[in-house]
Amino acid sequence: MSVRLLASDLDGTLVGHDSALRRLNTALADRREAWKLAYVTGRTLSSALELLASTELLQPDVLVSGVGTEIHWGTELRPDPHWPSQFQADWHVARVRSIAATFAALIPQPESCQSEWKCSYFLDTASAPFVMQELQKVLTDSGMLVKLIYSSGRDLDIIPFAAGKGQAVRWVAEQLGVTLDQVVACGDSGNDLEMLQLAGYPVVVGHAQPELLRQAPASAYRAQAPCADGILEALVHFGHLPAGLDSSRVASSWS
Repeated sequence: MSVRLLASDLDGTLVGHDSALRRLNTALADRREAWKLAYVTGRTLSSALELLASTELLQPDVLVSGVGTEIHWGTELRPDPHWPSQFQADWHVARVRSIAATFAALIPQPESCQSEWKCSYFLDTASAPFVMQELQKVLTDSGMLVKLIYSSGRDLDIIPFAAGKGQAVRWVAEQLGVTLDQVVACGDSGNDLEMLQLAGYPVVVGHAQPELLRQAPASAYRAQAPCADGILEALVHFGHLPAGLDSSRVASSWS
């Protein structure tokens, strides 16, 4: 088996259909030693842990949270001490929030969605292109290197420029000694685009958000089935799970 790292978004990708998650868990169970498993989510760490406690998710080798701004390793969830040093010098959270507050269209998300490395807002689709262009200009003119990530037609995350799901997956792969062409990356929304663009095996699960369907790389496998069934479908398609686990019947039931 050539693939060594499975990096998946949680909500709407790996999570969202309990029986589908059980099917994927069963398929991976006998092959778990051949994979490194990374959950890569927009949720904060505390929110991600709540989700892990309430679902049948397998224990990951690494948990990437906050849209790629935080990395925790192993069952002990040890924070990666070196990851923040990649971007902390260029990040000024108070200044970002102060500037964002001058844009009436930006509605702060609940405090539970915020962190020291991520500022999150609600922004309607119609206003998004203009507001993001103007916000990026003001932040850049203020001397800050930031990344604006819009997803699901409503969520805007402002994070350090050197962070993000893609850069975090790249960092994780390097620490594990895995090349990017050995990475399967799975997602369903705009904040997953960066990691799909760098992965050797990008996967867009069924029922994905329009912004990801528009921008996903041409090499991406676009599953018929949503959630974990879409991941299972893709792994069989790529030959990383045996044909005997063919998920075409499950996939066709979702089409």
